[in-house]
Amino acid sequence: MFRALSYITICVILEVIFKYVIVILAENKTLKNFLAYAGFIPFLYCCYLILINEHSTFFNLKTLHIFKAYSFAIVVFLAGSHWGLHLSISNSLRGLLAVSSNFIVILVWLSFLIAVDKIFLLLVFVLFFMLLLIDFYLYRLRFIDVDYFRTRCFVTALVNLTVILILVKIW
Repeated sequence: MFRALSYITICVILEVIFKYVIVILAENKTLKNFLAYAGFIPFLYCCYLILINEHSTFFNLKTLHIFKAYSFAIVVFLAGSHWGLHLSISNSLRGLLAVSSNFIVILVWLSFLIAVDKIFLLLVFVLFFMLLLIDFYLYRLRFIDVDYFRTRCFVTALVNLTVILILVKIW
């Protein structure tokens, strides 16, 4: 009974977060921030479905697998943005961005292929945080602006919240 009640509470909280994200989407003036918040919606929706029913499906696919595949895609996308940035800079950060982006992509790809769900989700949690740390250094060096960095911080926190909630549900 308590566990069901706590999941209902979490689902209500997720609904409030969804409404907040929709408001932010409507108010956003920049495409990059709009896309960052819009990119969070699949995480939120999958998390909601998984919390309701761990074995839920969406278009005949396990929702957890959809969540994992989308997490994989977003990690690769963010690492790819760092790879793209490394092509346009000429300081010592160039090599670090090239190596870290390749390392992250290979790590998440191998994990997606061979790791059990729990290990993959733990790794994705860490990788989202690592990618945010790299963005922090890019922000400090003025390669990304404060508005985008704030958006990345908030969206990463929300995404990692969904990862934690799913981990708690499947553990």
